Amino acid sequence: MAAWRKLGRMGESEGDGCMHSGVPKGDGPQAWIVVGLGFGDEGKGSMVDHLVRKTGAEWVVRFNGGPQAAHHVVTPAGVVHCFAQVGSGSFAPGTQTWLAAPMLVEPLALERELAVLESKGLRDIRSRVWVDPGCPLVTPYHAWLNQLRELSRGAAAHGTCGRGVGEAFADVASQAGLYVGDLANRAGLRARLQRHREQKLAALAGLAARCADRPAAAAILREAETPGLVDYLMHAYGAFCAHSGVRFAGAQGLRDALRQGRRLVFEGAQGVLLDRRHGFWPHVTPSDTTSSGAWRLLQWAGEGIDTRALGVLRAYATRHGAGPLPTEDAALAAWLPEPHNPDGGWQGRMRYGWFDGVLGRYALAADPRIDRLALSCADRLAGLPRWRFCSAYVGMADWPRGLDAQSTTRGLSAARPAYYEMQRPAADAQERLLATVEALLGRRLDVVSTGPAAVHKSWRGC
Repeated sequence: MAAWRKLGRMGESEGDGCMHSGVPKGDGPQAWIVVGLGFGDEGKGSMVDHLVRKTGAEWVVRFNGGPQAAHHVVTPAGVVHCFAQVGSGSFAPGTQTWLAAPMLVEPLALERELAVLESKGLRDIRSRVWVDPGCPLVTPYHAWLNQLRELSRGAAAHGTCGRGVGEAFADVASQAGLYVGDLANRAGLRARLQRHREQKLAALAGLAARCADRPAAAAILREAETPGLVDYLMHAYGAFCAHSGVRFAGAQGLRDALRQGRRLVFEGAQGVLLDRRHGFWPHVTPSDTTSSGAWRLLQWAGEGIDTRALGVLRAYATRHGAGPLPTEDAALAAWLPEPHNPDGGWQGRMRYGWFDGVLGRYALAADPRIDRLALSCADRLAGLPRWRFCSAYVGMADWPRGLDAQSTTRGLSAARPAYYEMQRPAADAQERLLATVEALLGRRLDVVSTGPAAVHKSWRGC
């Protein structure tokens, strides 16, 4: 593995830091969009950290998802942080975070994350975070309802994170949502929170009755019924607005930054295979996980923005919790432990499979504006006695052409991978890996990651 880490440092000199010719150059406004092409956990946070350091980007824009993100970054000094709402480029000095609508924001969790980052040496982090008042709000009631709804599904669980994101999205869709901007209206906030509580408690009671045999369901309901929670939230939200140190600004801030020629990295959440339209129902997220949201913001901000969209894939397949994973191989869990992705209590353990070229091509077709590709975790395969790559599904050459959402999921769940196999990879292992992945995807790999830190990212051709 050490040799692979050395390969990963090619093109990462301590001087000018060689970059691929596709990196925007010049003095005009520039942007990178980073999107996962799997079921999440592709290494987006690490790639954002790398791009911020190498392009000199001044802003990281979170444009989708919510507080369920878990983007791990390892600094050159070995400090590790799991970024949930703050931008993953924040260890680079001075980098600003902008949480853009329609990203969902959970203020109490954001306050905790800011405190943790301060303890890790980022003493100025609060002054570097901006929140759009139009961001929908995630409350504890959303999380409790999310968890109880998942318990009520029993064996048909969807694989939720249990953080309330889906419930908050549903409120927005029904025009019953709360927003960050509501927190400043103290006069009307209490009444809105009280109505919110009453509505959610009624829904919680109905779900709890459907799974009365589950002790966890009764515990969730008791917690949600705790007296004084509205008073607590009024105090906590008030403290967040007055004392958290974060700043509140609408989308005009993005337009201003780009007009000033700033460099930005748009940090996507989750992965295209979990997208509400392109994912495999019901194991999907309610948000748009493609690059579309970032492109919409850039289009609104103005013309002439030099933009690249980078899709990130692992060198093997992973996903948390329920849902199809055609190339799953339980034996890989012993070979590829995840130090930073434990069982969170709702999604379940990390699952592993071999690289799936069919799903890779499907994700690229779902997000056709991806014009650069990165392969992460290439070093982690080095110790395996063999590698397998899925080139097709047996008897399903045209999958998923012409299928509706439910049929697509059923077909994927029943898929039998046709594998190309390498026995005992030789000294040219990395180049063979990259050539095989490129052949399966029909696309060039631009970035290869052979370790957790920014220095382990190499741009091919440098």
